[in-house]
Amino acid sequence: MKRFLAAAIAVCLSTFAGAAHAGLISSQTDSNPNASNVVDDGTISPGEYSTAYTGGGTGFGGTVGLGTLYLDSDGVNLYLGFQPGSNVNDNFIIHLDSRTGGYTDAQMNDTADPGRNLLTNLTRDVDDPFAILPDFGIVMGGFGQVSFELTTGSLNFLGFENDQAGNSPALAREFEISLATLGNPTSIDFFVSYGADNNYMSNESMPVEAFNAGANPGFDNNGTFSPVVRTNYNQFNVPEPTSMAIAAVGALILSSRSRRRPQKA
Repeated sequence: MKRFLAAAIAVCLSTFAGAAHAGLISSQTDSNPNASNVVDDGTISPGEYSTAYTGGGTGFGGTVGLGTLYLDSDGVNLYLGFQPGSNVNDNFIIHLDSRTGGYTDAQMNDTADPGRNLLTNLTRDVDDPFAILPDFGIVMGGFGQVSFELTTGSLNFLGFENDQAGNSPALAREFEISLATLGNPTSIDFFVSYGADNNYMSNESMPVEAFNAGANPGFDNNGTFSPVVRTNYNQFNVPEPTSMAIAAVGALILSSRSRRRPQKA
């Protein structure tokens, strides 16, 4: 029993330690990683997704800065739902870190089309430091959604969906990518940017960043040619069933011991 309790406590402490990691703004866990209520219909209903993330900045109207990103999983796919905070006149860009390795902005340069260019050159004329090393990227705009595996050369195309297109903020954008493609991760770190087809970048992001309060970085960080530093990221956790069971039992044991603790006179 002591070993079991120690293991449960270790899982709990590990979760809290991850949430306190420098630059990690929001670490959320899928409470039911083996099933999902997601329906890919352009409408996000209460309880449809297990987690929700927000950001900051309104330089392009608040599409990302006032929007909400929802994540969920079912053991097969990672589901993403984005509810825009304003008209989708430009491109929502999400970088995902789901396995060891990954790439920096300086290592990537695929300019074959706007989506590839945005994923590999966020602020066109400078190399932006990332808080994580992403392995995959998704770009969403009025055209639909496209996903890629990141590389130092030509990005590897993964998928395209255009069932939810146009610029209406009332229409949620829902799409998925298989967990196997992502490397069957138990956690996924990510950040979101928002920019135009020509790589003119807004000050909007998820999670919040210091640059949210300034002018839009544009092509060259307002003529300074200094990097637009992304120091923060969010995290989505997909726990294995055994880990969830151990953590739950550990929490029950701790709660029981707390209730039995004698009160001071």
